[in-house]
Amino acid sequence: PSKPSEEDALWFLWYIFRKEKFREGQWDVVRRSLQNKDSVVLLPTGAGKSIAFQLSALLLPGRCISVDPIISLIDDQVDNLWKVGIDRVIGISADLNRVEQKQVLANLSAGQYLFCYVAPVRLQMTDFREALRALTVFVPVSLIVIDEAHCVSEWGHTFVTAYLNIGRISR
Repeated sequence: PSKPSEEDALWFLWYIFRKEKFREGQWDVVRRSLQNKDSVVLLPTGAGKSIAFQLSALLLPGRCISVDPIISLIDDQVDNLWKVGIDRVIGISADLNRVEQKQVLANLSAGQYLFCYVAPVRLQMTDFREALRALTVFVPVSLIVIDEAHCVSEWGHTFVTAYLNIGRISR
């Protein structure tokens, strides 16, 4: 919608996450996402960036791909969604054996997951990109989130070169 309703979004915020109000900056993130606008979200640690993009993804038609630099962050995001009853979420990492990876990619292709958390290098892998391509035949990817975006900067000591390809691969 061109003018999403904060009142409606607050209802979902309460219903899904049991939060009574948006923290500073969260509604702006949700509003822009619902308007299909790109955003760079800079909020302090613990300010609710994840809930903002997760709520947006749940309100949009499609799926959310979140790029996280380390497995522990992926695991935390998956656990947090499970705690609020959202179980159609997967974190794909090297922790999965070949059989598990094959099944997860088949489920991803079929649209089984609302949220998929991956490391940036996963987007470089042909089998994952093919699963995404298969997914988008039936279901759009409504949000691509780069969590811990400071890793995108080529100037930082935590720079991961796989981040350079996220835009190209996403398109």
